[in-house]
Amino acid sequence: MENFSETDDNKKLISLETPAGCKELLRSAVILLREVHEILDALGDRKNNIEAEGYDF
Repeated sequence: MENFSETDDNKKLISLETPAGCKELLRSAVILLREVHEILDALGDRKNNIEAEGYDF
């Protein structure tokens, strides 16, 4: 199984079958989650959305 990860507008292929590939995908997901939280914080809507979804951050 493979997945694409974008870094500095350059696409690179990572393999989910290797520990390094899984680590890279997890790192990318964490970065994306942080960016989403920053946007929601800027909109003043983060707490309401997270509580509505049942998440406790």
